[in-house]
Amino acid sequence: MDLRVVITGRIPEDLRRELASLDPAVDLIDQGDTDPSAVLARRPHLVVLGDSAPFAARDLAECAYEFDEPVPVVAVGEDPDADLDLLLLRLGRSEVLRVARRLARMRRALSHPFEADRAVRTRSVPREALGVFLQRLEYEFSRALRFRHPVALILLRLDDRDRLAEIYGEETVADFASLLEGALRRGLRDVDLMFRIGDGEIAAILPETPAPGATVVAERFLTQTARLVFKPSSPCARPVLPMKGTSSIGVADGPREGVGTPRDLLLLAEDSVSAARAAGGARVAVERRVLASS
Repeated sequence: MDLRVVITGRIPEDLRRELASLDPAVDLIDQGDTDPSAVLARRPHLVVLGDSAPFAARDLAECAYEFDEPVPVVAVGEDPDADLDLLLLRLGRSEVLRVARRLARMRRALSHPFEADRAVRTRSVPREALGVFLQRLEYEFSRALRFRHPVALILLRLDDRDRLAEIYGEETVADFASLLEGALRRGLRDVDLMFRIGDGEIAAILPETPAPGATVVAERFLTQTARLVFKPSSPCARPVLPMKGTSSIGVADGPREGVGTPRDLLLLAEDSVSAARAAGGARVAVERRVLASS
């Protein structure tokens, strides 16, 4: 998973070489457009504003919400607005490299445990959707660290997904998951984020929410899944049985002791889902502790 860095304006050549040498591979993009939305359209993981940049950090911040994907921005030159909530750091070369290296480490750590075991069974969800989820998880965790607020992660996995696919077909299961996602999304706050991350798998990021608050949301998700009834269309006159399902849900929060990175948060939520499934499914597990089924 490459780290896309957009550079606008002039930066020193040695800084450019150091950025290019980071691991994993960095896709350096020189962007000379005067329109900041053109920069954000590249979906960068980091924006570097060099000397004589065609716009200021504030201009970038004002149009960032059109894309609903705030990105870290570092200003090499002086920019009095580079301390906005959207931005992480300003100042010089060492700060640029520190942010880029941290993002590179986070992306490498996140992509290894999370993408590999979904490569085979993620058929109906574009890989780009998983990348957007990982990027936003990085951003929200960094923001939680900066402001010392909690962020919660909820992972939901349909129980018996493969059995349902055998009975109803892959397309019907995908339609059921889409309907479920819409139902769950309506109960979230405007600041909460929801993603389809796999076949029958949904993730919700809840900023400024500790585990107890996220558990209430997860229990609501559990009830909504069990109550949802989907009536598949039939190509023939013969009626088709409505489809119902249950879910296993994992909850975790951070940052705190033992959960110092987004990877820690992700793995803890994954372990919690596994604990809920091992207990029979149709349950919520919070930090690996299984709650009674509703």
